Amino acid sequence: MARRTRTALHAVGEINLVPMLDFAFLLLTVFLITYPLMEQGVHVNLPRGKAAELKPERSRTVSVRLDGALFLDNRAIAESQLAAEMNRLGKTDPAITVFVRADKDLKYSRIMDVMRILHDAGISKMALVSHVE
Repeated sequence: MARRTRTALHAVGEINLVPMLDFAFLLLTVFLITYPLMEQGVHVNLPRGKAAELKPERSRTVSVRLDGALFLDNRAIAESQLAAEMNRLGKTDPAITVFVRADKDLKYSRIMDVMRILHDAGISKMALVSHVE
């Protein structure tokens, strides 16, 4: 029978930083890729134009994609639901500003449908959003 010898175990007084740095760079990469997607929400190809930047205190955003789908603050919504929500909003806060973001290739009649909903709800402050040149 072979005799086993005991060896003393030495404690390592250093922390291996390589896995922690790998994880930190992975998180940084994920946030750099996903942040621009979270900022915009609904992808709409906005037209170009020149206008002053608006920064109202209270605002809501209605987006219309090229396929005609409606979004209220990046949440998909039906036209009847949008009308009900705007009617409620027009009664509770008539001074609110509603930004309308629509794809540049969208038919003008679809944008007018949205504007008619806002007008019928009593919302007088509306702005069409464009890319500033």
